[in-house]
Amino acid sequence: MHGDEVSGFYVLEKLVSLLPEKFSGTLTIIPSANPLGLIHRQRFVPLDEEDLNRGFPPPPKARGVSAAYKHTLIQLGHAHDFIIDLHTFVLPCLEAGLFLPQSSEKNTALVKRFLQALDPETVFSMDIKREEQREASALGVYMIAQGKPFVAIEYPPVRQINEEFIALLADNLFHALSSLSSGNASSCTPSKEIHLFERQQVISQSTGLFVPTRKLRDEIKINDVIGCMIDSVSLAREEIHSPYQGTLTEIADRQLWRFGEKLATVGKRIA
Repeated sequence: MHGDEVSGFYVLEKLVSLLPEKFSGTLTIIPSANPLGLIHRQRFVPLDEEDLNRGFPPPPKARGVSAAYKHTLIQLGHAHDFIIDLHTFVLPCLEAGLFLPQSSEKNTALVKRFLQALDPETVFSMDIKREEQREASALGVYMIAQGKPFVAIEYPPVRQINEEFIALLADNLFHALSSLSSGNASSCTPSKEIHLFERQQVISQSTGLFVPTRKLRDEIKINDVIGCMIDSVSLAREEIHSPYQGTLTEIADRQLWRFGEKLATVGKRIA
């Protein structure tokens, strides 16, 4: 997790209570891959402002604490058969599974089975060669290139989830983990097929106080008003129109957002 993404901690705490005393295989849980960032409540490693989920693999003879962290994460990845990366979206959102192209048909089938059993509210297809190029140096992409099946989960921000929802997310994660065992495959038959969406992000063209006028799961058409921006000096309101059509999967809440920051994501169904 990034240092300021904490929803996964609450899900993992519930998950541990669901695990049986004995089970087949080895499960390694890393509560925080960035403990220094967690302590300082920031995304990056505070010693060098390095993003621990970018820059994989680190360059030869790279030095510093972040390079050491990254090499340790790579070693852990090589020692395991399936890798799950937990993240937290900044904006209020639907729980999302991130589906990246895998290195083989076998791994693709395994990841799809995991996502079907997880049953997230939406699944985004991550095309790292086109729309999602900024993810190309992430840990998961590198481990996929090493032949490892990998999946990422994005949880809603902690201010959006309650105990009941945390318990549901943990139960779904336990169910998905169980699906990875071939012996449990029949008992983990998915209730529905996964549908893949492309992320279409609405970026702020000004700085101000945002007021959302649409809700998560709303169907949005091109040019629909999704909110307005209040100028912090003049208090004038400016409508924010969506340049996309699809399902609203993220929408900013009432606070100040700066020029260039994401205000919403409109999911476009592609499969």
